[in-house]
Amino acid sequence: MKRTSIGGQALMEGIMMRNGNQYAMTVRKPDQSIETKVEKTKSIGDDYPILKAPFIRGVVNFVESLVVGMKSLNYSASFFEEEEEETEEKIEKTKKIETTEKKEKIEKKEKIEEKETTKKKETTEKKEKIEEKETIKKIETTEKKNGNQGKEDAKKEDLETLKSEQESNSESEKKTSEDSKKSQMKRRKKQKRVPLCLLP
Repeated sequence: MKRTSIGGQALMEGIMMRNGNQYAMTVRKPDQSIETKVEKTKSIGDDYPILKAPFIRGVVNFVESLVVGMKSLNYSASFFEEEEEETEEKIEKTKKIETTEKKEKIEKKEKIEEKETTKKKETTEKKEKIEEKETIKKIETTEKKNGNQGKEDAKKEDLETLKSEQESNSESEKKTSEDSKKSQMKRRKKQKRVPLCLLP
């Protein structure tokens, strides 16, 4: 059996596996595709044999594993940072679009309200003009009626005066006729009372 020194580490939406001086990283990107990357590393102990001494090599291997782990974590996080930037840009764009849409809606509402107000003003003005015309017609008709009534009243008064004059004239004529009749009767009576001696 060959001796193997395989190790690994969890990443953001991925995993890192290491074997000796090589390590591989696989990450699931936001678009659900898988990205793999293989890199090589070189231990400091290869250049400095003193660092392979007991107790010292453990510390060196620990530091090297930390460095490789941080590199792999930064690599996996880079995809999501881009996504966050894209999402922020999208959010800003959507906010701008929403603000522009709101402004357009507000402007449209204001225009519609202005049109409605102008229409209401026009309708009110038309109604007022119609009412004025109707009032003028009513006044004219009332004046005509009053004029006709005045004429009729004057005619009635004239007729009444004529009737009263005719009646007064007829009464005076009757009185004169009666007076003349009475005077004639008196004269006749006087003629009848003449004494006989005076007759020829």
